[in-house]
Amino acid sequence: MNSFNQALLKYINYDHTLTQLNEKVRKLREVKNNLEKKIIFYIKQHKLEKDKYKIGDENISYSIQKNKENITKEYLRTSLEKYFKDKKKAEECLKFVWNNREIEEKEYLKLK
Repeated sequence: MNSFNQALLKYINYDHTLTQLNEKVRKLREVKNNLEKKIIFYIKQHKLEKDKYKIGDENISYSIQKNKENITKEYLRTSLEKYFKDKKKAEECLKFVWNNREIEEKEYLKLK
């Protein structure tokens, strides 16, 4: 078997291994997220938000992270309409921004 075919076989094996590992990770993340929800519920129920916990070498504390929503085409349209107070100008601006985004190309192998 030539080196190209060997490389293809290795690639397929790695892809299958990654697929299996990703499934395991997904299940572990699901269990972890469920535990996190239960722990947060307990902390809030007992008003322990300011407490810090040291478990072995790990420090755990309750935190809140605020994230802005993603900028979707619909969100951008609505925001531009509010800003310009003119649907036509908003649509022109949206079309300009949407059509002038950089296009990136990525090469990859596709398994079927």
